[in-house]
Amino acid sequence: MKKINMKKINLMVITLLPLFSLILSSEITLAVDSTSKANFELTGIKNGGFEVSASDVTFEQKTVHSTGVATTNQNNESTIRVNNFSGYANPWKLKVFISEFVGTSPTSKLFGAKITMPITKLSPVSNFDAGTITAIKPQVSAIELIPSTETVDNSRVYMEATQGKGYGEWLATFGNIDDKKPMSLSYEAGSSADSYVAKMTYSLEFTPEP
Repeated sequence: MKKINMKKINLMVITLLPLFSLILSSEITLAVDSTSKANFELTGIKNGGFEVSASDVTFEQKTVHSTGVATTNQNNESTIRVNNFSGYANPWKLKVFISEFVGTSPTSKLFGAKITMPITKLSPVSNFDAGTITAIKPQVSAIELIPSTETVDNSRVYMEATQGKGYGEWLATFGNIDDKKPMSLSYEAGSSADSYVAKMTYSLEFTPEP
């Protein structure tokens, strides 16, 4: 009879050990969560906070022609960069003005000149996600620029952002590669064989934060 009792005791010990182990394990995994806040304030620039830059444009060389209008395309890659780091998404417009094409002699001018700026690739330099890019991307319009003296304002709006759009840095790229479209220059016959230069001026108008 004693041997039978010993077997029963051993069985009870073996049965109780897993139960104790389970309870102990459950107590170890208990935890208390706590949260806190990380606070940061970024102030904006109410009257300013914009940068504009543009690179030179070069057109393919042509031979003089007898009559009518000839056209040449841009043969380099150029960019226009607008950076709105003001911290606000107020409206802005980028205007482009071009002076007369003048040769090596002040009296040498390119007759009937006109530059066409197409709708080309516009991409953000800022690291926006795809949804944000679609929502805030500035609008680009194809324009024709007629060279003139500085006393005549022939500027045209090429890029603009309405309220709530256009913040961050944006880059318009012109050329003949992939989805980059080239600018074109048309001109009339009768101009002297020469190297002509015109000055393109980019002006940004923006609405300051009240």
